[in-house]
Amino acid sequence: MWRRMSNWSAELTGRLMYKYYNWRKDTLSDLQLFLLFNVGLFLLGAGIEGAILRGSDDMPDTTAAAAAAMAAAKSGDVTVEVEEAWLNLYSVFKTVFGQEMPGLDSSFIHQLFSVATVIGGLGSFALVLALVEQVVLEVLEVNVKVGSCVYEQGHTVLLCWCESAGETEQVTRMLKQLCLAYRASGGRTVVVLTQHGKLEMETAFRGRIPLEQRYGSTLVFRCGSPLDPAALSLVSCATAGSIIISGDYSRLPLESDDQVVRAAILVDEILLARQQQQQQQQGQQQGQQGWQGAGAAVGQAGKRPTMVAQVKGREALATLQFACGDRVHAIPTKSANARRLARMVQLPETAALLREFSNYGSHAHLTLRALPSHLAGKTVAELALHMPDAAVVGLQQANLGSGGNGSNSNSNSSSSSSSSGRNSVLVNPSAATIVRQGDQLVLLSGEHVTFLSTPLSTAVDPARSFPGAWGPASRRKGHGSGGGGGTEPVLEPSIVVGAGSMDDEEDLALTPLSSRMSELMPDVSGVTGVSALAASGSMDGSAPEEYRLPEQYYALSGSPQRLLVCGWGCQQTMAELLCALDSGPQSLPVGSSVMLVNHHPDCRKALDEIVRQGDIKNIFLRHTRADPRSRAALGAAVQVGDYTAAMILSDELWHRSSAASDISGTGSGTGGIPGGGGGPVTLEPGSGVDALAVGVEPSSSNRSLHEALRMDASVLGVQLNIRMLLQAAGCRDINLICEKQSHTGVTRFEDMNRLPLGVTFDAASFSARLLSQAAVEPLVWGVYGALGRSVHFFKVDASELAGEQEELSYCQLQQRTLISRQSVLLGFYTIPQRGGGVRLELNPQGEQARSQPRVWNSGDGRCKLLLLAPKAQGTGDAGAAEAAAHPAQAATAPSSV
Repeated sequence: MWRRMSNWSAELTGRLMYKYYNWRKDTLSDLQLFLLFNVGLFLLGAGIEGAILRGSDDMPDTTAAAAAAMAAAKSGDVTVEVEEAWLNLYSVFKTVFGQEMPGLDSSFIHQLFSVATVIGGLGSFALVLALVEQVVLEVLEVNVKVGSCVYEQGHTVLLCWCESAGETEQVTRMLKQLCLAYRASGGRTVVVLTQHGKLEMETAFRGRIPLEQRYGSTLVFRCGSPLDPAALSLVSCATAGSIIISGDYSRLPLESDDQVVRAAILVDEILLARQQQQQQQQGQQQGQQGWQGAGAAVGQAGKRPTMVAQVKGREALATLQFACGDRVHAIPTKSANARRLARMVQLPETAALLREFSNYGSHAHLTLRALPSHLAGKTVAELALHMPDAAVVGLQQANLGSGGNGSNSNSNSSSSSSSSGRNSVLVNPSAATIVRQGDQLVLLSGEHVTFLSTPLSTAVDPARSFPGAWGPASRRKGHGSGGGGGTEPVLEPSIVVGAGSMDDEEDLALTPLSSRMSELMPDVSGVTGVSALAASGSMDGSAPEEYRLPEQYYALSGSPQRLLVCGWGCQQTMAELLCALDSGPQSLPVGSSVMLVNHHPDCRKALDEIVRQGDIKNIFLRHTRADPRSRAALGAAVQVGDYTAAMILSDELWHRSSAASDISGTGSGTGGIPGGGGGPVTLEPGSGVDALAVGVEPSSSNRSLHEALRMDASVLGVQLNIRMLLQAAGCRDINLICEKQSHTGVTRFEDMNRLPLGVTFDAASFSARLLSQAAVEPLVWGVYGALGRSVHFFKVDASELAGEQEELSYCQLQQRTLISRQSVLLGFYTIPQRGGGVRLELNPQGEQARSQPRVWNSGDGRCKLLLLAPKAQGTGDAGAAEAAAHPAQAATAPSSV
């Protein structure tokens, strides 16, 4: 019974609240409801007063008025009944107001006058109270809404605009990464300067980054423009530890870069003025403290905040170098994203590798650590045996500029780097490089790094380290049709068990790629429980309903690639991407072809301009006009089975009618090509700060959030079209790379934990991680600069480094990789034999995981090793075999950046 009454009460309350929310318009509606509620309360009180308190026979009433009222009530006089009702109401007024009001035996005029006086007095008091409150709020408005000057020391300053959803999303991810980066030290104060109100920003980010996700860091928001020197002084740039200048996504790239350059120069002038002031103070103290004290003060004053600026065009790099020199670290995020995307075509694991490298929540991110004193004097190969949870990727040598500090440290280094002295980082140092006291290690590690006094295991026998000892019998197995020898593993179709979800890219498990691969798409042909990815008749004659991984998961190939690009980005994005595919550090083999499928009328004109300006000559560019969202149109335009990889880009023309370009500041550009003038065209996730609020009705302030979700739906539709066309043609799956605009809802086809289904890239997320990492540890940026130029992500079969059925521990395999291949072992994955998915293990954690022997090469070609190798080895299997045959030459290619 009580449960029924409770359910009935909850339902009644819910219905009343529903009707109220539908009726309510503004605060005036609340006032009306409050008045009606009080009137009803007074009337109810008057009824109770007359029916219970005065109507009770056993309750005597000594007042003459009450006795007269009772006598009149018995005689049925209507006038007296009205008087009685008034007396009941007046009694309630007297009780509620609690004032010295006339008694019940007074005249009606006196009673009415007293009630009116009390109500008027209370109203006047409320008005005076509201005016006083307004005066107080006006006094506090500057501090509450704008914020006072920041009195922090060594804090992090983030200068941004947050006028578009893309930048707001990027700022959110930067703040998350900074909180993760400083969690080991108990947190740090991060000051955000934006043109939005302080309270508005605090409310928005309170829900986006809860307190438990800040790990002790404090987020402080201030209102102002990064181009206003007064606002820059407000956030105390002069006393900051690091400063990040984010690009304005709501502007064209050239305009955004101009704003970033101006803001960087303004901050640089503030820092130079402070430095001059400190030097003057030191000069005055020189006579008092002597030369020794003055020298110490000069060293203290020489410390400057680390300033990182996001630029989108290559011209801005030279501009900042010209204006500020090396005092500003310019991060070209568009170029970095283009190189990453180009590398994913041949090595899809790049997405997971770079995501973990730049994510402070991962146990495989790049970080800088000082060398412990008890390990000084050891070689890099020996050092690997003393770290159960880290791997040496680079080395900053204390006396690098004075000729090196150990065997093979500088003689093998490339001297082409623009950096020198203490700012130099030796990427991929040779195994014989000696680390000494004062050196800094660039590590692949988690939050904490353990340095053991005793090694995990003994060194590998040098005789076994020579690649020829393993013999050619087990080499190159599992490389697919081009592997020449072994058979390629196949996967059986998996049963559909439903889709999971992922809230945020930074919230992934520390193991980059999970073992779940069972949630595949249902078979549209009507065969229940069989994945639609299963090829009905594979090209090599394999049995139907066998799912075959894309060939990129078996080996790198030096043969020309055929890439299908569906959709179109802005002019600058496409130019960066095509140039990276043609001749950049991550370029495709010479003779590769790129087919662009979109329905832009003047795409050929835009391609001609890109070819002319970028001098594209190593790849063939083709274009066919079709809408890839239509499976029939896409199938008629291209034969998807002829391509080795496909890339799906967000295309503004797919949602041109939504007028979202007017919101995000994009335009159709020249000739109908989105972003023809260099502006952004891909819709950004969310729209400014207002888009972060949950439950806000669609408006011009948050419409781009909905447009981003619609764009993700279109990209997913194109991906499924390609997969279905591959199945219909009886072809194997190909490497599919898809752009993701928002992480609000991630399907199994976009989840990086479910390779090979979800290979996605998010430009805003990667840019945010790069900027955060460069601000926390600027030297780490040198590793990213070396990728593709002097060092390479490289994949080899386990047979390249282990004999068949040979048992080795992970740390022994690390040493063998260092000695024989001059490479850093990053991790591995095993291609599953039955069901399951590709699980990538990066930087295994713990002494047991590193020292436990296991068989890496079972002769089936399923175990693949991921290396950071000299670029000479990253040209395919032929280059790998050549490097393996000449280990002495391969060991002479570390890179100094």
